[in-house]
Amino acid sequence: MIAWFARNSVAANLLMVFIILMGANGIVNRLPVEVFPDFAPDEVEVRVYYRGATPEQMEESIVIPLENAIADLPGIEEIKSSASEGRCKIEVEVESGRDPSGVLDDVKSRVDAISGLPESIEPPIVRLEESLHEVVTLILHGDMSEYDLYKLGERVRDEVGRLDGVSRVVMRGLRNYEISIEISEQVLREHGLTLQAVANAVRESAVDIPGGTIRAANGELLVRTEGRAFDRAAFEKIIVKGSEDGSHLTLGEIANITDAFEENRVVMRFNGKRCAVVHVARTGDQNALKIEHTVKDYLAKLMPQLPEGVSIDIWNNRADIIKKRLVTLNDSAFVGIGCIIVLLGLFLRPGVAFWVCLGVPIAFMGAFAMMPYLGVTINLFTLYGFILVLGILVDDAIVTGERIHAFQQRGSTKLEGAIKGAQEVATPVIFGVLTTMIAFVPLLLVEGRRGQIFAQIPLVVIPCLIFSLVESKLILPAHLGHALKQRTLNHAKMLLLWGGVPGYLLGTWFTELFGHLAWKYSLEVPNFVATYGPLGLGVILTSTISIYTIRVLLRDFEEKALAATNGVLVILAFAGALYAGWKFSGIKGSPFILPWDWPYQMWIGGSLGILLASVIVPSIQKKFADSLEWGIAHIYRPILAVASLHRYATLAIFVGIALVICSYSFSGRLSMIYFPPIDSEIATSRLVMPQGTAYDVTERKMQIMIQSAEHLRSQPWRVSMEDYRKWLKEQRIAKPEDAIGENRETFVNYLVELARKWDPEKPSAAGLPGFLARGKDVSQVSLVGDVITTVGGQNIAGVRGSPSSGVANLAEVQMKIMAPEDRGVFALDQDGDGSVTGWEKKFSLRDFK
Repeated sequence: MIAWFARNSVAANLLMVFIILMGANGIVNRLPVEVFPDFAPDEVEVRVYYRGATPEQMEESIVIPLENAIADLPGIEEIKSSASEGRCKIEVEVESGRDPSGVLDDVKSRVDAISGLPESIEPPIVRLEESLHEVVTLILHGDMSEYDLYKLGERVRDEVGRLDGVSRVVMRGLRNYEISIEISEQVLREHGLTLQAVANAVRESAVDIPGGTIRAANGELLVRTEGRAFDRAAFEKIIVKGSEDGSHLTLGEIANITDAFEENRVVMRFNGKRCAVVHVARTGDQNALKIEHTVKDYLAKLMPQLPEGVSIDIWNNRADIIKKRLVTLNDSAFVGIGCIIVLLGLFLRPGVAFWVCLGVPIAFMGAFAMMPYLGVTINLFTLYGFILVLGILVDDAIVTGERIHAFQQRGSTKLEGAIKGAQEVATPVIFGVLTTMIAFVPLLLVEGRRGQIFAQIPLVVIPCLIFSLVESKLILPAHLGHALKQRTLNHAKMLLLWGGVPGYLLGTWFTELFGHLAWKYSLEVPNFVATYGPLGLGVILTSTISIYTIRVLLRDFEEKALAATNGVLVILAFAGALYAGWKFSGIKGSPFILPWDWPYQMWIGGSLGILLASVIVPSIQKKFADSLEWGIAHIYRPILAVASLHRYATLAIFVGIALVICSYSFSGRLSMIYFPPIDSEIATSRLVMPQGTAYDVTERKMQIMIQSAEHLRSQPWRVSMEDYRKWLKEQRIAKPEDAIGENRETFVNYLVELARKWDPEKPSAAGLPGFLARGKDVSQVSLVGDVITTVGGQNIAGVRGSPSSGVANLAEVQMKIMAPEDRGVFALDQDGDGSVTGWEKKFSLRDFK
């Protein structure tokens, strides 16, 4: 089969196109995008509500009888119960392999058969567990009454639910609106009524009743009686008793009717204001990214229509998680493919590198084509599987490509070399890939909900490996066997080859690469302005300048340049450890205003292409190939000969290394944890009051917590000495000499931010003549304006390397704001434990305005 596909390149190309088209069809039409996979429910949930009952009463009168009734049912793995004030919940976990619907019917039958439950409870709710697959959460908040907020929340919920691609919307955060009817026993006796008779009258009257159809010559008329009541006025008109003389008694005449929120005191606030929460979730095959885009478009239209003082915000946008994983996958793919092209291009041939890298998208497309049939979607876990398998996919193609290249170098024709090379390594490559697949099979054997999660990874990895093997054995030999022969081109042909569209693309890529390199590895020359001709203009600032200041400067430059300069097509602004780290693009005017721009791009791209193709690449490739051959002949083969001659000693050495590693792992020195602790982006504060605490008391405590959070939100970020020591430990700076290179840049930047954010009362940086941080070892960092000028007395502006000794020892610090001589001194004493002992204030803060 390898030889047949190699000789029939059309068949190989058709196979490749078929895989790509099937994968594209799977992505576009058949693969939903979700945050977490949608699993089949495996738990039966029983809920019971009993108003006013304590948790103890709920347990004794409801939970225990329900547990005893269903405990002996077949197919139940575990029963978990919880009881709180006025409610209880029982979760019945279904055994693996059992039909949850069957267990649901059995549980429902047992619950309905129980006769000893309190009469005043609400009917038990028995259902399969439902998961709300949230995509975005909308927070509607503002200064308005609870009723108005409830109505506005209902409007937003209903409108979002009618959006294209959205089918499940849930509103929470506000109490349920209800109508209560109160009738005294005395009034009932006076009118000869019972409570059941009144309930029946309300039930029969407050409904819409269809009355049939009237057929006429000009059509049909539907008849129905509209009597459904929605508010207090409608309920007051309901007739509960009629007389023979035509008089009647209405509900409003005998009952006290109120429409208000339920008594359950539940309050949610957003930034200190009452709020309604609208959860937008996905169901079935809906796409989470499309739902997010649709909801954002709706919010853009809704915002101008909201009442004054009311706004709506997006909270917990889970679609962003998918976007970040997709960005990670793209970045990993581009970096990996770039490394493969460079390495294989240096040691083999650029054409081999290109066709080897082509196997990655082909394998991914094959996996996308298979995923709908395997019941897998694009979610967090499958994207992790793609990222995990990315580095494994090209192994078989690299081995096959190297063998083909070796046979072609020995004098075989391209086609013969492709066939012999692929056939020679076919057996070890196939078994190598099968071994990798088997390593992922145990994840398919895990049972329960956790097993459903783990299975997402092998169901992506294994299809990728299968199609990678197909590509390396059937498609790759055909491409390498029919590749164009290398020709020696003169400079005129090279210019024609590289000076057109390829040259333009290469020139554009070069400008992007140049900007990226300038962003990461720019010179540390303070306030250095560099012009790059048509490539652009760059302002390179010292790495010790405040990140915030850089962002403000660049943003101001962008806005002014786009507003005032004709012919500006794109502005690139970079910042981060050296620059702030974003790319801003704007389009203004006609692209033909700069007629020399695209010829320049073609010229530089063509020149680079000629230089790379004719001089640089062959020269570098020859040197690397020669060095590899030298390393094999003079290093690898002698070591291999010695190891082969003393094979038992070699085996003993490797066994000893393995034993040392295992001993270290099982000795307790290597800590193990199931899930590593990961810092959340959300800080949560929870207050639990004793059972029976009045609502007003709890609300007052909540207000104190809200005020504390608002105070933190309004203040600059505070840096404690504990944070500082933790950061030093993370950076592995045990002594000042360790702070070198990029570590030094981060270290000095941290000191700047530490100085600026130490206390909100210190003068602003704009009017700050100088700053001095002095440790007990007479080490110091001086800050003038926005730039650190000295470390330990040595001028460091634009200097690389290690700063002077003593910089890192700031366990006990005295900070002074150096003002002009006529304005005194402003100082803070800071102890090693992080407590502030006080400011020494000898002047007014207004002096620094």
